[in-house]
Amino acid sequence: MKVLLTRSVAIRGQGFPEGEKLDLGIDDAKALVAMGKAVFTSDVPADDPEPVVVLSRAKAARAKEAAKAKEAEEAAKTDKAVADKISGAESQLDDSGTTEVEKTDETAGDNQAAKAAE
Repeated sequence: MKVLLTRSVAIRGQGFPEGEKLDLGIDDAKALVAMGKAVFTSDVPADDPEPVVVLSRAKAARAKEAAKAKEAEEAAKTDKAVADKISGAESQLDDSGTTEVEKTDETAGDNQAAKAAE
């Protein structure tokens, strides 16, 4: 895989100056690109199904901040949904403190007790 060195590097014990073009194995080429010491001479290597994404520190920080903001937004939506459920359940309470569901359960129990008594 052909790369252009952006910094002087040592590869397997041999030194290479900045600006030199090398034909390396895929693992060595990906490692150098990931470290920011080289760039691929073509945009996406033909034999590499997954291109290497190299982010600068600033871009990585912005991506991390965006992910945190999205996570916080989703958490806020979840919190709001839970709060709405709780307020909905509280509005169903009558003066005795039982909910409509509990009343239905009590009525069903009374009906079963009446049938058993017959």
